[in-house]
Amino acid sequence: MLLLRTLPGVLSALVIAAIVFTLECNAVRGILPVYGEDNSIVHPPNPPATNFGRASTSAPSLTLDSFITQLSPLRIDRLQARSSSYYHQLPLHQNVPIINIQSGGQLVEQALKDYGTVVLVDSINRKVKRIDFQTGQFIQHDVQNPNKVLLLSSLDPNVHTLRRHLQHVPEDPHYPITMPSPVNTDHLPHLEGVPVLPEGHDTLGHMLYASVNGEESFWLVKHVRMPVEVRPNIEDYVAEAGSQAGDRIRSLLTNYAAARNKYSSAAMAGLLHGKKISVDPNLRDQRVDSMRQNSYLELTQGASRSNMINALQQYGQFHYYDMYRTSTGPFKVKLDNYRVDAPDAHMSISVRELHFNPSTFKAIADKFRRFRV
Repeated sequence: MLLLRTLPGVLSALVIAAIVFTLECNAVRGILPVYGEDNSIVHPPNPPATNFGRASTSAPSLTLDSFITQLSPLRIDRLQARSSSYYHQLPLHQNVPIINIQSGGQLVEQALKDYGTVVLVDSINRKVKRIDFQTGQFIQHDVQNPNKVLLLSSLDPNVHTLRRHLQHVPEDPHYPITMPSPVNTDHLPHLEGVPVLPEGHDTLGHMLYASVNGEESFWLVKHVRMPVEVRPNIEDYVAEAGSQAGDRIRSLLTNYAAARNKYSSAAMAGLLHGKKISVDPNLRDQRVDSMRQNSYLELTQGASRSNMINALQQYGQFHYYDMYRTSTGPFKVKLDNYRVDAPDAHMSISVRELHFNPSTFKAIADKFRRFRV
């Protein structure tokens, strides 16, 4: 009876010991992370192996030649063909897919099955080769303009999806994927009418809007050596900025970020550095009267860029209050050319700080908090 009563406890202890042993072995092999006493990871888990059994962290040592030797004609022959939309995130060079070898062998072999040729990119060593698959053999060729191929390969894959989409509109508006709704870019910094898409504002929706409005182009600045202008509706659709344009874009982004911080408002930053705004000539008389009477609207950081534009169109000015930072401001935002009535004139806007005594500013702030203007 004693044996029967203690057997379940013994079995439980054995199971727990087996689990602990397994976890320790896995940790040693790198399958699980090993934690220190302060819960920090002492040894992180090993990365998963790639298609050829090579850990992804060792990928930088992979060269074009060693990558090609691991491709299998037998595997390629056994693959099922896929449609061209499968490759919508890949750039093309003379209608041949460009693939970074860090993407792995499976994608390359599938492309060789479907196209018979691919352009391989080693972005680490900045090498490019074209590979033809013929009668079970891989034939290598040099590529013209390898720098352009490297540039195309380095871009956000959404750029290539966008280009494929625009090439098929309006015949197939859902090719190669159902596109997101366009996201307005007018409030983002602009260089000569072309929006600069900062990180976080460079989604496929932003790209789509910029490609079908205004100059039908945009600047990308994330993960590129120099800003890149993308004009997806033309054949040679990407180009790196020259040094002068690159300096101007960096300065523009700095000023845009500084304005956002100074006024605690993306709308104010967009008003000053976004797309140029046409002056409405039909509202000239109203603006002149309002300026003569010193009439103006009072806006806070909750106002949108459209609210601010409308205030300038109608009144020629507005007062801006930053309710988060009462140590600065308020500010008077003025349309300097409020008298203009030319149909092609753009707004010239100036901002200056007003100096109110603390009690006056407090009364205004209380009013905004009470009525949530």
